[in-house]
Amino acid sequence: MPGDALEGKRSFFSSCPLGLQSEREGVIETVFLDWALALGAGLLFGLAGRGEVASSSSLVRTRAFRWGLVYLHLGVLAISITLYAIAPAWMWMYWVDPSHLPIVVVVLAFVLYEVCYLAGFALAAELERWRRNATWGLAIAMFLAINAAEIATRTRLFHVGTYSEFAAGRAPLGIRFSPLHLDPVMAIVLGPGLIATVAIVVVAVRLWRSDLKRLAQAPAAVAPAPATTA
Repeated sequence: MPGDALEGKRSFFSSCPLGLQSEREGVIETVFLDWALALGAGLLFGLAGRGEVASSSSLVRTRAFRWGLVYLHLGVLAISITLYAIAPAWMWMYWVDPSHLPIVVVVLAFVLYEVCYLAGFALAAELERWRRNATWGLAIAMFLAINAAEIATRTRLFHVGTYSEFAAGRAPLGIRFSPLHLDPVMAIVLGPGLIATVAIVVVAVRLWRSDLKRLAQAPAAVAPAPATTA
């Protein structure tokens, strides 16, 4: 029986048309990818509002921080919690059986989203104080790392099922075209997930332009009045 299950698992993955990787290759859990996303969001919003951040006595009172926090809760946490309720094993990339996890571990996993965002925002503020535009390099590296991790974990990302289904090689593809099938998990990723991605770019660009306009107007506001002659 164990030999049959293993053989079935190999046949399952070898028949997938996505060029999926072997189970022996290292991957990063989806929860970990979300932590990286939260950190990247903090970097992005800290960079977009760097002028206001530099002149503010508190990072959390800036518009950039508040807008980033809105994105974190609506565009990341809300979607991630929904996905966890639907497919917890998929969220852990099948490395951990979620039925064996204490609830405190799950709660701490989502609390870390907040911690990562705070860390990214504070890091962006410090990097910009140290050297202007220094955050760009780290933000781009973070973006590339997330995409590389998603490619490396495509086996586990594209198969949605329970922990036991994946272990037995029976987790079905989340999206396929013949016949057409779209798992609810993939529907959320491709729907609200893409909308949230577009939203973060639009909001960050608006904050960036607003911050540049504010910096351009600041010298004029404090410039001394021209001297007059009698």
